[in-house]
Amino acid sequence: MTEYGVLLDTTSIQKYVFGSNRLTENLGASCIIKDVYEDMVKNNPIIKIKPNIKDGTTEFKGYVGGGNALFYFNSLDEAQEFLKQWFLSLLVKAPGVQPASSIGKIDDATEKTDLIELFKHLNINKSKFIPQTIISRHGITAECQSSGLSMDCWNSILDSNENDGKERSNYVSSVTKTKIQYSKKAKDKAETLLKGHIKEYCFTDELDELGQSKGSENYIAIVHIDGNDMGKRFRNCENIEETKLLSDSVKNATRKSFMLLIEEII
Repeated sequence: MTEYGVLLDTTSIQKYVFGSNRLTENLGASCIIKDVYEDMVKNNPIIKIKPNIKDGTTEFKGYVGGGNALFYFNSLDEAQEFLKQWFLSLLVKAPGVQPASSIGKIDDATEKTDLIELFKHLNINKSKFIPQTIISRHGITAECQSSGLSMDCWNSILDSNENDGKERSNYVSSVTKTKIQYSKKAKDKAETLLKGHIKEYCFTDELDELGQSKGSENYIAIVHIDGNDMGKRFRNCENIEETKLLSDSVKNATRKSFMLLIEEII
């Protein structure tokens, strides 16, 4: 059976997440990147679904993992329509995110070869197309302090340089505003995941609230964890089922290790 696959990716992720020195915006940006694939495509009626053998429910055919996502469709028209919807949703819900994609036929008999070709075209498209996902700056446009982009949104933000707890309204870029809005969602997700593990502690979104102890020197550590050649591991999978199993195992291992780390620290 011949189907059509849409392979999605985002480029310059580190630049997007760490484009500001405000922890609030870093957290929000990280949450946005995660939602780019999961929440923004959830329950989309044209994505092909299949039965879940484990619990009898249905799930989309494809995977999310390894920094990208793959979805299956019955026709080329459906694949192109989905891609158009995804790009439009990014402009509204995640300005500044740089998407990349490729579309191709996937046949049951040649699935692995077809997937390899899909990844090849994705890499070609990354170098050929650089989509414009933010409002352009002009010489008369004021600059957002956080992102360096054009101030085009009115937003109430808490200035972390002041300790009086007052909210200050200010113009920011659409990219900054979206990151701030998502930061609360990021904190809520982390606290829900670790409910019962963090005890009286909480996740802060202000660097000034970390490692503060009167009468002693204060230090904080920022640790980045990354997997080497994860994309290669995903590309080496024989079929979509194997790819999805790898995606789920990486997600579960990351979550488990994070919870164990928190328990060890506390």
